[in-house]
Order: sequence, then structure tokens, then C-alpha cells
Amino acid sequence: MKMSGNKSAAAVIWNIIGSGLSAGQAAILLVFISREYGTGEAGILTIAYAIGNLFLTAGKYGVRNFQATDNSGKVSFQNYLKGRLLSVSAALFIAVLFLSFFYMGGRYDSHKCQIIFLIVVLKETDALEDVFLGRLQQAGHFGTGARIMALRQMAVTALICIGIICRDSIQASLLSGIAVSLLTGICMLASEKELIWEKAEERKNTDSISYLMRKCFPLFLGSTLAMYVGNMPKYITDLYMDGDTQAILGYIMLPVFMVTLASQFVYQPFVKELGDLWDTGLIPKFKSRVKKQAIFILATALIVLLVSLWAGLPLLSLIYHMNLNGYYSEFTIILAGGSLYALAAYLNIPLTILGKQNMIAAGYGGAAAFALTFGRMICQKGGLTGAALLYMTVNAGLVIMFGFTVRNEAGKEC
Repeated sequence: MKMSGNKSAAAVIWNIIGSGLSAGQAAILLVFISREYGTGEAGILTIAYAIGNLFLTAGKYGVRNFQATDNSGKVSFQNYLKGRLLSVSAALFIAVLFLSFFYMGGRYDSHKCQIIFLIVVLKETDALEDVFLGRLQQAGHFGTGARIMALRQMAVTALICIGIICRDSIQASLLSGIAVSLLTGICMLASEKELIWEKAEERKNTDSISYLMRKCFPLFLGSTLAMYVGNMPKYITDLYMDGDTQAILGYIMLPVFMVTLASQFVYQPFVKELGDLWDTGLIPKFKSRVKKQAIFILATALIVLLVSLWAGLPLLSLIYHMNLNGYYSEFTIILAGGSLYALAAYLNIPLTILGKQNMIAAGYGGAAAFALTFGRMICQKGGLTGAALLYMTVNAGLVIMFGFTVRNEAGKEC
């Protein structure tokens, strides 16, 4: 896949750093928290990031791919920004209600609620930044946005780690991270204001926020449910198992994030080009690009899977200072499920371009409903192995469903 224009080598490197730190921040912090505070606190951080990422996805409202492929300027940046402020505010409000419900119900204590809420706030700063990065990508400056994301994630992750090493409270470390996230984001985005707001006055603002929210609602629903499916074992473990099991799950799921991250490196810089191919009627090239990227994702997943099966558990045991060699079967199943999840997530892109957002929402909605219906029974009978099998099964179903839909819909245009 040849890159041109703003897809320079530097842009790819910045994207790898930024996306890597964003997706791997929890795994990095777990290393320090496990050593400094033990598996109990590590279990809290694991579910906190799982919940935080769910609200991050809700705060983004599924707009990024729509925005990056909005080549005709259907929606002005002003409305993209107003819509993001609305979705982020709603996500924070719902997070407060969620935590209040679990606190009053006795499932979470105040310490756990505080950590989860601070992670949610930290992730919502990512959601706010994302609308500006989407604008830069839409305007042909993907590399600039990738650099801003990378530098901000480096500063935030480093500061939180330093706080943990210095034995500050986890809450104090997270508060420092939130402050740095906001300050660095504002400063760096302000330095690129000409790129972000360029030609804004030339855009026809005949649409409205309500149009954007209606148009992206299926994407919001699908992406939020997709995040739930991606972290399904963690949510189920939080409900039906103990904190130590949650920590172990967080440890052995580390290679899953590597598979997902590697797949994003393949397609995220090319989302706009994929939309261009479809918009200009180059259907054979569109289908070829989708097929090649899907094959590349599977090949990458296979490499990570083989390396992880060979050295994964010994290495994770060393990193997290805990013997994980007894979890080989769960580790293998989760890796297979994570590979399928990464492929299903990629297929969301061509489905969005094809206008099949409802299919994304329906697929992930069905998967989430299946997990909520049978999760308790499966976990009670199969424990961590059962949760891993559930994860692999629902993602296999999603790949089949999404893959057939893309093939059939793209074939109609030939």
C-alpha cells in the first residue's frame, strides 16, 4: 500500500507512537501498579480502563470515520465540534449515574469509583482531541494530527507513571495526568489553528448538529457496542469474579491490544483514500484494497499469535512479576478472539463507506445481547476459560456477518 502526500514515513511513525500509547496506556500503568500496589489495585485499574474506553467510544459518537471521509463537506467543523462537546458532556453525565448506581448498590466502594471516574475523565480529553485530529485528517494533514496525539500521550503516560513510582496516590497521579492532557492538548492544537480552521468560511453550513447526531447514531451505537464486545471478558469478570482474576485477565489480554493496534496501523491512515475510491466509482480498486488490508490484518494477527504462544506467558510473567504459565489455554483462546475482533473492527470502515452503519449496530448489539444473556451462566460453569470462549465465539460471528455484507454490497455496484 503506497503512501503519498501527508502519509509520509514520519506520519506513520507518529501514528504508531500515539496510537500505541493510547491503546497501551493501561498495560504500561499495570506494570507499575502491580509492583507498587499489588493485584487488587491492578484489578481495579483493569476494569477502570475497560469502562473508561467504553465511555471514550461513546464520547466520540462514532464520528471520526464519518468526518475523515466527509470529502464533500456535508458538515462544517463548527458542527463537528459542537456535536463532540455535546456527546462528551453526555458521556460524563452518564458515567456519574453509572458509578452512583454501582456505589449505592454496594458493588463498588468509593475508592474504586474515584479511580474509574478519573479514568473516564482522562479518556474524555482524548475524545475532545479526536474531533480536531479528524479535522486535520479530513484536510489532508494526518501527520500533523498524529504528532499532536503522540506528544500528548507521551506526556500524560510519563507523568502518571512517575506519580505511581513516587508512591503518590493513584487518584493524585491520574489528576496530574488529566491536567497535563488538557494543557498540552490545548497548546499544541492552538499552534495548528490555521490548519484546523482553514477554509472554514468557505464551507456551506446548511446542515445542523441534529443532522450529524442522527447520521452518526448507528456508528455511535455500533462503535460503543464494539468496545463492549472488545472488553467483554473484563466486564463479565467484574460482575461475576474477583479482583485478582480481573488483574490476571488484564495481564494476559495485553497481546490482544497489540493485534488491534497493529491492525489500526494498517488502515487508519488510509480511511480517507478508501472513501475516495468509493466516491469516485473505482469499485474494483476499492474491493481490492479492502481485501488486501483484511489479509494483512490476518497475517499480522497470525505473527503476533505465534510469537505470543511461544514467549508470551513467560514474558508477561516477568513483566507483571506473577506466574501466569498456568493460563495457557485461556491465553490462546483470548488471542484468537482478539484477532477476530481486530478484523471485525476493520470491516466497520468499508461498512461505513457503504452506508451500512445499521449493520454495524445490529451486529455488535446482537453480540452484546448474547453476552449479557449467557455470560453469567458461562462464567459460573467455565470460569475464565468460559469468558475467553464467549469472547472468541461472538467475534467469529461478527467477522462472518460483516465480511459477507461487505462482499455482497460492494458486488452490487460492479
